[in-house]
Amino acid sequence: MENTRKTMIVVNPASGGGKGADRWRKIKPIMDKRHFKYDCIVTGRRDDATELTRKALHEGYDQIIAVGGDGTVHETVNGFFDDYEVINGDAVIGIVPVGTGSDFARTLGVPRNSNESLVDVLINGRIVPLDVGYIETDDYRGYFNNITGVGFEGKMVKMVNEGSKRFGGTVPYMYNILRCMLTYKNPFLHVELDDRTFDEVMCFVSVANGKYFGGGMCIAPEASINDGLFDIIMVDDMSMFQLIRSFRKIYSGDIANKKGISLYRSKHVYISCEGGEWIDSDGETIGTIPVSFDVLPSIINVRTGEIDTDKQNTEPG
Repeated sequence: MENTRKTMIVVNPASGGGKGADRWRKIKPIMDKRHFKYDCIVTGRRDDATELTRKALHEGYDQIIAVGGDGTVHETVNGFFDDYEVINGDAVIGIVPVGTGSDFARTLGVPRNSNESLVDVLINGRIVPLDVGYIETDDYRGYFNNITGVGFEGKMVKMVNEGSKRFGGTVPYMYNILRCMLTYKNPFLHVELDDRTFDEVMCFVSVANGKYFGGGMCIAPEASINDGLFDIIMVDDMSMFQLIRSFRKIYSGDIANKKGISLYRSKHVYISCEGGEWIDSDGETIGTIPVSFDVLPSIINVRTGEIDTDKQNTEPG
């Protein structure tokens, strides 16, 4: 099978507590058997995926496949930009999901268990435009592809990242949700959207491009990766009991009519408060607010789990 894109595979062997290396060992012979042409490089430290992706795109590669968890995908997406400009707007990112959550892969419909099906997607998955979020704080500028947030969400993710992930995505999130509930005080947030402003005590605010976070929580069931808009989820000042009941709804995606949860859409979001609140970006802690978020619509491309049946054995898109 001819592969018309010049492909670099970026492998994070440490993702998922070492499962990245094992996943790649299983995927590689399937790719080779199907004559998938590629080069491969392995990360060795934090932010390597960003630097290696950036270098590959400058060298003329136009498809980057990230083997790793949501953090690896986040780093890889950041590598599509250099000096805050996209390197190649026609380039494509593909994902081999590994790690504690693989939440963005869920949104894309990328197979997380079947290696044969996954290789089908990497070869013939439909290529679609991908919105990317731009984040700016006093000390940080960067990008996100899935979901970012502040408040309880930001604190919870910080606790997850400081603890063990050896039990997978859901267990550490639920454990740290309970830890946060016992100690966290909901902040008074100032939130600006395109057409409205809020000043009130909130539990958390999520800014979503994808649908899932936290190892399968469907926080933004109506989110689209290429509509040019963020889905904004605001959770009111809730008691611990109310929050527990809400998280049951969030896991199922049934939040549209849930009391205490409001949904909005906006191209721009600004959040501030008295004192710092941690910011979660695709499961990574990037600093504290104030922070602004802006949509970069359809700025790169991504392979999804939908197979392009009209273009089998050729390059989709």
